[in-house]
Amino acid sequence: MQNRFLETLKQRPIIFDGAMGTMLQKLGLKPGGCPDELNITNPDIIKEVHKGYIKAGSIVVTTCTFGANRIKLKEYNLDKKLIDINMMAARNAREAAGKENFVAGGLGPTGRFLEPIGDLPFDETVDIFSEQINALKDGGVDLIIIETMMDIREMKAAIIAAKSLNLPVAATMTFDETMRTVLGTPPEVFAIVAEGLGADVIGAN
Repeated sequence: MQNRFLETLKQRPIIFDGAMGTMLQKLGLKPGGCPDELNITNPDIIKEVHKGYIKAGSIVVTTCTFGANRIKLKEYNLDKKLIDINMMAARNAREAAGKENFVAGGLGPTGRFLEPIGDLPFDETVDIFSEQINALKDGGVDLIIIETMMDIREMKAAIIAAKSLNLPVAATMTFDETMRTVLGTPPEVFAIVAEGLGADVIGAN
């Protein structure tokens, strides 16, 4: 499936899905709740969102795993369920999308800045993303999409982790009205770095 995604990408535009969190809130997710946990506690609601996007014309659905890395899950005392949450997220998405469509494993920021600005070592960040990506890959995703990153070093870590597991990568960063990330990276620098690391799709979120 990974090769089929890249082949399709060369042939025509590919429509991805939209937001997950706001859709889940409309379906009953309470403020402060962990969306990622719903993959194992209420998978039907996750599949409903995925199916809605497929019906609307998407051919790629993104797993509900934006915060399913060990740092974010620990805030909910769910870090020990990391593998189960990510694997089930991939399986839920696959069931909803079917074999003819694609499943992207969603990665979000850890919530901490990397050294030297923050206290998170680069190598540890790669390990954090690799742990999550391994579980998503075991669950059957076709590619990884890195979403809403603000730190170019954290983006580097995520791309390295995904490419080391031979998965196609869509990399996106968030820019403010000055067309820079919070830490000052402009889009052109991000594009050069991401392309150099092997990202297959580059964009803004």
